[in-house]
Amino acid sequence: MMKKAIYYHVIILILFALISCKKKGETEYVTKYSVINDAVTGTNTGLYNNRPLYVNNSNAFILTGDQPVARLAKEQYLYGTFLIGVIRDGKGKWLNQFDQIRSEYRPGRMLWRLSDSSYHDLKIILEVLPMANTTGMAINARTEGARDGDRLIWAYGGAQWKPGQNLAWRWDVTRNAALLKWDFTPGECRNNQIEIDGNISFITVPDSTSEDDNLFRVAIKCNSGSLPTDGEASLWDDPVAFSDSGADALPVLKGTIAPDDEQTIYWAFQAFNKGTAMDLSRVSEPEIAFAEGIKRTESFEERLKINTPDPYLNAAARASVAAIDGTWYPPVFVHGAMAWSVRFPGWRTIFGGTMYGWHDRVMDEARFYIDSQVTESDKKEARADPKTLLTEQHPDSRFYGTGHISRDQAFYDMQSQFFDQIVEEYRWTNNPELVKFFRNALELHLLWMRECFDPDGDGVYESYINVWPTDSQWYNGGGTAEETSYAYRGHLAARDMARNEGDKDAEEFHTKMLEKIRKGFFEKLWIKSKGHSGSYLEQGGHGRLHENPWLYSIFLPVDAGLTPQ
Repeated sequence: MMKKAIYYHVIILILFALISCKKKGETEYVTKYSVINDAVTGTNTGLYNNRPLYVNNSNAFILTGDQPVARLAKEQYLYGTFLIGVIRDGKGKWLNQFDQIRSEYRPGRMLWRLSDSSYHDLKIILEVLPMANTTGMAINARTEGARDGDRLIWAYGGAQWKPGQNLAWRWDVTRNAALLKWDFTPGECRNNQIEIDGNISFITVPDSTSEDDNLFRVAIKCNSGSLPTDGEASLWDDPVAFSDSGADALPVLKGTIAPDDEQTIYWAFQAFNKGTAMDLSRVSEPEIAFAEGIKRTESFEERLKINTPDPYLNAAARASVAAIDGTWYPPVFVHGAMAWSVRFPGWRTIFGGTMYGWHDRVMDEARFYIDSQVTESDKKEARADPKTLLTEQHPDSRFYGTGHISRDQAFYDMQSQFFDQIVEEYRWTNNPELVKFFRNALELHLLWMRECFDPDGDGVYESYINVWPTDSQWYNGGGTAEETSYAYRGHLAARDMARNEGDKDAEEFHTKMLEKIRKGFFEKLWIKSKGHSGSYLEQGGHGRLHENPWLYSIFLPVDAGLTPQ
């Protein structure tokens, strides 16, 4: 559904932009953000953790935001938190406490421009992004107006094991607004072990369930030339006292650097879980690690070229490339990059892979789910399950028989959207390698749709939790525009594949199916006087058509080619 929904949302946004733009680049939006040099920019918003950066197609992420604090995490592991401050003339302040903080988000990376009235003429630019091809983050810092005697102080620590928790879900600010105020928690440094081995340091969290073993190690390297030491996190609220401290109950890694306006400081942080071989080649060269990370994020910006009158729309579209990449957990685009980072065959994200040219990824997902399609089954009859008060299909129902995708959809019909999205990939590419395995799978799926959702053969299909918002949608088993549209577009693709391969019988069959579906749609669902279809047709009783539409019953028939041109 994502591509379809995006099309309509984009149209609405563009229309709004054309109405509201007083001149190029100027809009009437009321927002705390602006767009400067293609970046989503905020000034003194005070918000933490609202700009997660997705790490290399896994559920690792850097939790950062408008405030300059960055956490590296994956699965149930918080690998640590990074923050940086300034000491001048015996007084210190962390950058997240500066009185002027401008944040700039570009696809896959965050940059801050910082100054403070306590440090006249000093400006700091800080940037963070994921390292390429590993679980890690790279950071750089540059100064302007640094004085002799100024010191930058940085800290990294607070590594934690959160057993049984998926931190990508737990730390999604859309589900937990309290995270917007979460900066640094000294207590998280308890049980951290600090090791400084030459010019690479390590933070280790012991495995409490296994003696003399560690859950993970984080390797840290800074290119400044000044070696870090261990410090006491409980003193963090006084940067001067913290910089002079040694580890006690709450050990944390810290370093001090004499800033030089002519030099950029780089850090690299790489996590190694238990059982993973430690290859330190990437983390040992922080400047190279950052440069490789920049190449990765620049590839997102190069993937989409957009230039509308509305800079907000342009920036949001560019950001969506990093978001779609963030949902790619090979071989599947998962449901969400933070919360709901789980595999489903349908819902929304495959369209993003097609639109942004990741056709190899879409092919991989198509193969993955089609490999699980039921090709033969003795499940022939529809059966409701009394264990769920007849609200779901029984495990022996026709629903789970021939044509059903057996992976990752439980009791949902996510496969109608899955096949619709792969049909879109076929329309974009006409890839013969895709057609080779997709055509037969589509035929089985269309058979499954007919026997499950159009048993009376009138060409109007029932919807059964088949689009994302239908968790709370009730149809009473009657015909709907949604599933009917999916069926129509599926038969269009099947007809064209048959025609291209010279299969006259199959082409004729699908042509007749298209005529039947179109006839049923216009005779039973279409409201001529209103120019749209109804929401659904009652299966029994009065057999009434519920005329109030919703978004899906309006745009899906248009997308499918069912409605008049």
